[in-house]
Amino acid sequence: MRSVRQLLRRVSAGSRIFLAARGQAASAVRLRHRIVCGILAGAWIGCFAWWGLAASGLGARDFGVALRDARALVDRRDPYAVPVGFDWVLYPLTAALFALPFVGLSPPVAGGLFAGISAGLLVFAVLRDGWNRLLIVLSYPFWSAVVTVQWSPLLMAAASLPWLFPVVIAKPNLGLPVALRSATRAGIGAAAALTLITIVWVPGWPAAWWRGMAGYQSFVPVASGAGCLLLLALARHRDKDARFLVLMSAIPQRWFYDALPLWLIPSTTGELLSTSLISWGALLFTPERRTIRQVALLSAIFNYLPMLVVVWTRPWRRLESTRREARSAGDAGSSSEARAPQPGSVP
Repeated sequence: MRSVRQLLRRVSAGSRIFLAARGQAASAVRLRHRIVCGILAGAWIGCFAWWGLAASGLGARDFGVALRDARALVDRRDPYAVPVGFDWVLYPLTAALFALPFVGLSPPVAGGLFAGISAGLLVFAVLRDGWNRLLIVLSYPFWSAVVTVQWSPLLMAAASLPWLFPVVIAKPNLGLPVALRSATRAGIGAAAALTLITIVWVPGWPAAWWRGMAGYQSFVPVASGAGCLLLLALARHRDKDARFLVLMSAIPQRWFYDALPLWLIPSTTGELLSTSLISWGALLFTPERRTIRQVALLSAIFNYLPMLVVVWTRPWRRLESTRREARSAGDAGSSSEARAPQPGSVP
């Protein structure tokens, strides 16, 4: 019975940490727990992605572009001597640097391994701020990134792991807001050095990449009708999360997976859970035949505007939480005074 009571006590303590108070962020997680969770999440996501890629015959999905460029570098071919279109776009050559370790693998294995590593690093990174941060994996942008083997989980991890910062150069549109949020001198220096290496390796690649981006179809959330409301975040410009939201809303994006770094904004369990669940509305309301404008509007409604609500209401919710704590402390003080014996009374 004693062991059962101890187990129940531990489960209760763990649930209180995970389900932190509505107005408070959860406490930090121990390093060894972060490592174990990162490994387990990475292994599971990696196997899931590999199984999906192998079954669908889609190679390495979006990671296949960087993988193709990396193989061209190894074979001393021009990475940009390929046709481009709506479904096959060019990546900066900097992305190929991070794909070089996967060159010898088959596309499904490479894609699954990349997705697993990215997800594992993301879980390891976000757990630094508490167990409730695992709620990020309930969001639709996360699973959209996993299924398509996108870079956004790795870029989001880079926002919390300084040694991973150079990966921002792999996808400059998402890398810019992340870099401005979490840049360090060492990270900027490493990113600049890697970029210089690619220019020395293939001197003309920036111009070739820029020309190939001419047919790239994308959207800017803030310019997507309802997305103009995101400018209201400027009223909270002293809040770094508000500035990050505005930056994210002003960069070109292609699909819902590009919104994943927004989940750096919510911190409490309520914020994380509500924004993650609302994000699935983008999947539910996306028609089979859609235009880029429809994708832009849905992303603004289900990914960006909930974050605007979080940013706008957070000061009020914190103030209300402080008031509740003050009232609770006052009530506790009054109760203790009422229980205390009066001077001269018989004990």
